[in-house]
Amino acid sequence: MGNLYLLSTPIGNLSDLSLRGRQILMEEKNFVVEDTRVFKKLLGCLNIPLGEKNIFSFHDHSNENVISRVLQLLSQGENLCLVSDAGSPIISDPAYPIIRSVLTAGFAISSIPGASSPIVALELSGLPPYPFHFNGFFPRGERAQLALFQRMMMSGGGTHILFESPLRVEESVQRLCEFFSDSDLAVVRELTKKFEKVYRFSAKEWEQIKKEITYKGEFVVLIHLQHGAQHGAAFDCERWNQWNEIEKMAEELLQYYSGHVSIKLLSKLLAMILRKNKKEVYDFLISRK
Repeated sequence: MGNLYLLSTPIGNLSDLSLRGRQILMEEKNFVVEDTRVFKKLLGCLNIPLGEKNIFSFHDHSNENVISRVLQLLSQGENLCLVSDAGSPIISDPAYPIIRSVLTAGFAISSIPGASSPIVALELSGLPPYPFHFNGFFPRGERAQLALFQRMMMSGGGTHILFESPLRVEESVQRLCEFFSDSDLAVVRELTKKFEKVYRFSAKEWEQIKKEITYKGEFVVLIHLQHGAQHGAAFDCERWNQWNEIEKMAEELLQYYSGHVSIKLLSKLLAMILRKNKKEVYDFLISRK
């Protein structure tokens, strides 16, 4: 039976690709990648010819047909390489459904390790390295953010690592500093690239630090929570209770008006009553429905 390789690619500096990784890229012919254009560009930069390589994509909007294709190739004795645009194909990338399906079907997987931005950011942050918690991308919407903050508070302390886009990183770090006002943070941008920069500061220093940051490129945000420390829980508990109230009202309204009134109208009504963002309420109602 075939083998599925989980191949990590450089997160910025091409020299970080391992010798083993380069060998796999040269020798193997079947690749499932996040973006075919990015992958072909990578091969070009490494002077690896496309030849007869079989390359197809898998992303958040892919369907079960892609997984079926992967399993079919493996069952025919073909090896397959799962490749992210940058870094590990399992870190905040859409590869997990493939990996679970492959394991469930009884096929073997192998890791071809390389640079991973959460680990590189943790090394550069100057924050305590353990325990650490990787939380993926900072969530959008107040309710999702409050849920994250609650999980972080219940984690028992440690360094939390998050990804964020350059368009939202300032606002997101602002929220973290408001809620966890006694914490230390690091904001890291453009890891392993020419303009790599690390900003290390306390939450109370954020107002000054945010003026120094260039909001371009890729960001990793890290925050260290002291075990047992009191943060801004009281400030946001009221908002969290409001969302619980929305949940209760939503259940009743959806049951009473089901089939008679649109979700759009219900969200507008709830947003007006509870003084919440209409789109957030709409998204929440859709998820409950």
